[in-house]
Amino acid sequence: MQNNKDFQLSLSQYFAIGVNFKNSDISIRSDFSLSEEQQLQCLQMATKAGFNDFILLHTCNRTEMYGIGEPQIAKEILCETVNQPIDFFDEQQFVKTGQEAFEHIFSVAAGLDSQILGDYEVLGQFKTACKNSKKNNLMSPYFERLTNTCVQSSKEIKTNTDLSKGTVSVSFAAVEELMNKFGKNPVKVLLVGIGSFGQNVAKNIKTYLPNAVVTLTNRTIAKAEKLALELGYNTIAYNDITSKAKEFEAILVCAGANNFLFTKEIFEKGNIELLLDLTVPQSIEPLIAQAFEVEVMSLDDISKLLDKTLEKRKFFLPLAKEIVSKNIAEFEEWLKVYLNRDKILQLKNTLLSIMNQCPHLMEMDIAKRNKMMNVAINQLVQDIKQKPAEEISVEHAVQYFIQINHSILVDAKH
Repeated sequence: MQNNKDFQLSLSQYFAIGVNFKNSDISIRSDFSLSEEQQLQCLQMATKAGFNDFILLHTCNRTEMYGIGEPQIAKEILCETVNQPIDFFDEQQFVKTGQEAFEHIFSVAAGLDSQILGDYEVLGQFKTACKNSKKNNLMSPYFERLTNTCVQSSKEIKTNTDLSKGTVSVSFAAVEELMNKFGKNPVKVLLVGIGSFGQNVAKNIKTYLPNAVVTLTNRTIAKAEKLALELGYNTIAYNDITSKAKEFEAILVCAGANNFLFTKEIFEKGNIELLLDLTVPQSIEPLIAQAFEVEVMSLDDISKLLDKTLEKRKFFLPLAKEIVSKNIAEFEEWLKVYLNRDKILQLKNTLLSIMNQCPHLMEMDIAKRNKMMNVAINQLVQDIKQKPAEEISVEHAVQYFIQINHSILVDAKH
């Protein structure tokens, strides 16, 4: 049983643990992919385990957990949720603790750790993960301050650099691959899955390949019919995918499933020339490519096409890192004050006691007395940001107060 109340809210207790594109290929990431139901289950288990601060970030490129406490417990929760052996996870995982974990969270939210450098979509995914944690009572006011600072840092990078500029979204890259393969011809396309990502793909096709003959399908067919009406596309029932797939020249899969949607055994090539699998877990069995001499591209393959724009983005990476470092430093300063809030309150009460014992000060205007108090307290806060907290004592408060208000206190003696 984990109980964060036994931990100090210090950087040493941070952890970041999981699998991502840096240490695991798409097949391994698929093994640790979670459905929405499993994500909720994971968060509920974290609550029962006693975590006060816990975030589960699940994207196509990563399944990661951030929090304060024991990373071993977080690992056990994930492995139980996805029904994978802990030994297997240990072979693939990364584990960061302390300052390294703290910096990792900032880098992920800012898109600096993304497979596509500067990928701004990850910020939305990070914010959703934080929202889910808060719903499950896994986001203390302290940790919420941290995540808000991460969001602020990311937005500052977007505003002040061109790190996120240029077309490098996977949804556009998929459409670009269609253009490379078929030009502006009226290619027949089947788009499977129209969640937010699938909708972006559909709209990009409409914009950049207006002659394409597009058919949509989705588990909830009403959703497909609504978008088809808006864009002038066709629809087919989800259960008809396998039987009707061969009628299309290109198939884009944007909705994952527990099992392969297309396997070597059931696949019929027909007119199909291109299969784009934009899902994790994978929906198209890679063996189809060799067995049927059809081009099959995974999410990782698509990402590799974006290198040209990424080279331009690298120019802004040093500035982006400076912005992250600045925001980290500001949060660390706030953290020192937060961790010593009881001491600051004690010092403030000491100064109030001094003021109450001085008749001359008590005769002063209350606004002026408050200003004197704030000046002394602000100086103490600045000291706490710069020095070890144990070096700051009640005596410091008294000394500052006397120094700042020396002339007034001298007059009071007379």
